[in-house]
Amino acid sequence: MANNFLQKIDFTKGVKAKPINENFDLIQNWIDTERLHSSGWGIVSGFEFKRRGDEFIIDISSGELVNRAGHKIILDSSFVNVGAPQAIQHFEKFVLNKNGEINLRFPVYVPSQLKQINYIAGVQGELPDIKEFRVYDLETQEIIPVASINKQIIHIIDPEVNNGKAVGVLYYYASSHIDTITYNEKTPELYPKYTYGIFSSSPSLPDTKTFENQGDIILGWAYWTINEEGISVKFYYDNRNVRPIYVDKDGNIYLYGKLYSKTQRRFIYFVQPEIPEPNDLWYDSDSNILYIWRQFNGEDFQWVPVNEHSTMDLHETKLFVPDENLTDEQNEKQIFIFDESDTNLFFIPRSNSLDVYIDQGYIMKDQYVEMVMLKEQDSNGRHLIVPDSVKYKMSDIIKGVGFKLNYALNEPTVVQVNVRHTIKKGKESGVFQRAAIFVEEKRIIYNEDSFPNNTRTIKLPTSYEYGKQQLEVYLNGIKLHNGSSDEIDFSEVLPVPTVDNPNPTLTNKFIINNNIKLKYGDRIIYRISHYVWSYEQLESIITNAQEGIKETKNLITAVDKKYKTITDVMEPAIQKIQNSVSDLKESTLNTDNFIKRSEKITKSMLADEVKNGLFKTMQEYEITVSPANTIYPLQHVLNQNQISFVLLDPYVDSNSKIDNANIKTILNYGTDYVYVDNNKIKLSAGLIRNTRKLRFMVISFGA
Repeated sequence: MANNFLQKIDFTKGVKAKPINENFDLIQNWIDTERLHSSGWGIVSGFEFKRRGDEFIIDISSGELVNRAGHKIILDSSFVNVGAPQAIQHFEKFVLNKNGEINLRFPVYVPSQLKQINYIAGVQGELPDIKEFRVYDLETQEIIPVASINKQIIHIIDPEVNNGKAVGVLYYYASSHIDTITYNEKTPELYPKYTYGIFSSSPSLPDTKTFENQGDIILGWAYWTINEEGISVKFYYDNRNVRPIYVDKDGNIYLYGKLYSKTQRRFIYFVQPEIPEPNDLWYDSDSNILYIWRQFNGEDFQWVPVNEHSTMDLHETKLFVPDENLTDEQNEKQIFIFDESDTNLFFIPRSNSLDVYIDQGYIMKDQYVEMVMLKEQDSNGRHLIVPDSVKYKMSDIIKGVGFKLNYALNEPTVVQVNVRHTIKKGKESGVFQRAAIFVEEKRIIYNEDSFPNNTRTIKLPTSYEYGKQQLEVYLNGIKLHNGSSDEIDFSEVLPVPTVDNPNPTLTNKFIINNNIKLKYGDRIIYRISHYVWSYEQLESIITNAQEGIKETKNLITAVDKKYKTITDVMEPAIQKIQNSVSDLKESTLNTDNFIKRSEKITKSMLADEVKNGLFKTMQEYEITVSPANTIYPLQHVLNQNQISFVLLDPYVDSNSKIDNANIKTILNYGTDYVYVDNNKIKLSAGLIRNTRKLRFMVISFGA
């Protein structure tokens, strides 16, 4: 057993290093142990992050921490060079439809611009170079002109002309990621340690246990986001490894890394004080309630409960598991809707009721949008299910039914959602909720002894209410559907009537249907949910109904009064309209200036603005152009009452081979050419690589 006290050193026999060092080591051990016992290990202060301008460099301020051994460590300011995001080239094939729309798997990213593209021809943005993005005909290799690019949605020019063409799209994409900045106790020379997170359209926070097992002290996270505005970064410090309590040299107290100001310092009394001060705390052990002395609802100072919860949270969980029998494309990767039978999962929209996890990693709430069911119905009488939007009022929405990721998953994976319901907990007569939910959950191994001859009828030791959605069945972790899906996976067995009970409601059996593959060794898990209601809650039904009848009666009275008021106002207004119609009939009896059906309409009868819009002439001609010159005279004079098209003919070399880079196409004004002095055309440099024909089509309008 090691000594835990200082050794007495006799210097009369000389000075020896060993006992002195042993005393020093013991004192250091006392200090380190006291640090850990009093306030724990972790960050004391500092370690703030800041991006250096538009560079991919993160500056880290100096900081102080205590490691797991209790040693105090002070680190100077430092930085880490993250580097630009990795751009991945991707290729996809499509057959164009009559709308000319292409929906890519990923948003289009342009490495030279360091952002996702948002482009509208001639209006917004810049079309990427063909090395970074191009849409082309797979048969002729001809470049297909693009009208717009919005993230992963592309629209092409002349969709009707290109309808049915097989095209390829070559583009780049880059994903957002959440990276972790740490200090590693085992390799302090590598500080700061920077660990890249998973690159995904919906990144999640990394698992902190992995870093703690490696001896890392987490300083914070860098969330790199890529969108049409560019590349931005947000820094997060929540849940980093901060020291629980720290007092600096000036006597300031830090609680979990945050300054506890002097104005906040108050005592916690265990006996009610006679003269409390603002923000004093009193713990009433009789009621197990913590009170704070403060003003409340505009009234005088009083003891206000801090932890008296009039509500409680009820949590429900659902796993969306990829179907192994479906392909990656067939499995859902973006929109996740609860089944109609999952009534316990429906939630109140816009109440922060959802927590979503992808591969067990929590994702930020700005990475998805709630899916809601509207009161509005389609032509088949079904309620519309759409992503929630500010354009919908709460009165337009029935309930929340799921969520949609902002970007689809790269591949099918397990998605977990936790739904949090807040329900009332007190004994008020106006409360109406389920008092308790009792869930029985057991596992059954499907074997030959219990289920001979591959019988699919499963008998349970507990009964449940038939047709009330109390039974849930899972086969090898995958939930089976019952009653509301297109294909029923299992069926509840109808209870058998008896003489004593001709209308039974309870059953203890269910059948796994033949469309489900079932073999010996499979795991069957069943859950039975029972709901119990209190007398007070049933009483509240009557109270609420009575109040509803009273409100309806008052509403009918108010509507009746309003209808009478509207009638008094509308009758004179209707009479006034009838008088106006009579006056209009009298004023339109004179038809001298009307044109008869037998007469021909001549140009002189038309207004000038109509004449100016009539087709007049069409002029066509061509000129020869070469790489030696970019400016050529026009054979027509430009004016505002004409439309001109400029086309570039294909070039054929001596081997009768068409130069695919210069297939005949309509040139774009402003990009490929401009007009000079209204009588010349100037071509873009590099547009012409061989002697070509430039064809003009000029359509004039006017009288």
